[in-house]
Amino acid sequence: MFTKQIINLLVIMYWWFIPVYRLRDKIDLFLEMHVDYQTTNPFSKEEVMKYMHTLIEIQKNIQSKNEFKGRSTHFMIQDNAHILEYRINYLMDGMYRKKNEQNSNDYRISSSITYKQHYFGVCI
Repeated sequence: MFTKQIINLLVIMYWWFIPVYRLRDKIDLFLEMHVDYQTTNPFSKEEVMKYMHTLIEIQKNIQSKNEFKGRSTHFMIQDNAHILEYRINYLMDGMYRKKNEQNSNDYRISSSITYKQHYFGVCI
């Protein structure tokens, strides 16, 4: 929370310095992705897919409603569809990594068991 306040203070102080706006956008994206990760970390693959679908539905609703036209909907979800696409890809990449880590861990465990059985004659 303090991060956004500090960045907003920087934007106010350096309103004339164009790169500060890009910094704000990048930090906002990073914070959104961090929240996505923290939210979906304990989720199953199906729950992550539901979460992504919900993000897409919210974006569609925001774009379709006339009451939000011309106003910042920053408090709801990032306005830019490109940012939503980046977040969805990030979540999908996280699911892929979890799957590969699980397969890798399974392989390491089975390799360890095979190694112990072969060299030490241990039956597990």
